[in-house]
Amino acid sequence: MTATIHNTGAASAQRQNALARGPVSDSRTKMGAKAIAQPPARRQRKAARLMEAAIITSVTHEFLSAIVLLTLVVDPFGNVPLVNAMLAGVAPARRRVVIVRECAIATAILAGFMLGGHALLELMHLSETSLSIAGGVILFMIAIRMVFAHPEGAFGPTQGGEPFIVPLAIPLIAGPSALATIMLMATREPQGMAMWAGALAATMAIATAVLLSGERLQQAMGERAMQAIERLMGLILTAIAVEMLLGGIREFVGGL
Repeated sequence: MTATIHNTGAASAQRQNALARGPVSDSRTKMGAKAIAQPPARRQRKAARLMEAAIITSVTHEFLSAIVLLTLVVDPFGNVPLVNAMLAGVAPARRRVVIVRECAIATAILAGFMLGGHALLELMHLSETSLSIAGGVILFMIAIRMVFAHPEGAFGPTQGGEPFIVPLAIPLIAGPSALATIMLMATREPQGMAMWAGALAATMAIATAVLLSGERLQQAMGERAMQAIERLMGLILTAIAVEMLLGGIREFVGGL
């Protein structure tokens, strides 16, 4: 009789423990056993691979975002009609040379601001917050001119003849907004300088290709389509400019 009561109590205790733990499926039990059975070195390697994949995904996202932002501020599609009008009297072979030369000069200027931007800010006693606010204002002004298109383009009227540095390299390609953006990227995350350099190289390759094919592109798409693309890019750039401006204001208010 005593043994029966003892067995009944033990069975009841087992049932209560099972209810407290909740239902456990065979698959969960096998997965837990498999995880426990893995050696520590294998678990560490698996965790390292997962962490590496997460880092690669994050870096890729930042890299693509940088390319999109720089492409918007450089605005190669919006510059196509201006470049075509500016080089109308230049021979086709010389035209390609001029475009490649001006894009290379603009790339060197942007790279210089990217590498020496932090030192320049320290020399002039400027903060990243002020650069963010100023960059947001400049981007917003350029974006408004892109949305409400002007005949002379987003940077004002240009002179005739074959351009040299001005106005094609500066300010059409390496304009104030592009210079402020690349400097802000480099000063906020200096450890990602290689990524910013790659994004700059990719952006300038895209801009050079677009400008080289600008005449055919304008003929194929038409003037209205080119204006529509520029206005769409201006609309996106407006949102980016507002976000940059608000970020600088938040940093300023938080530092008070």
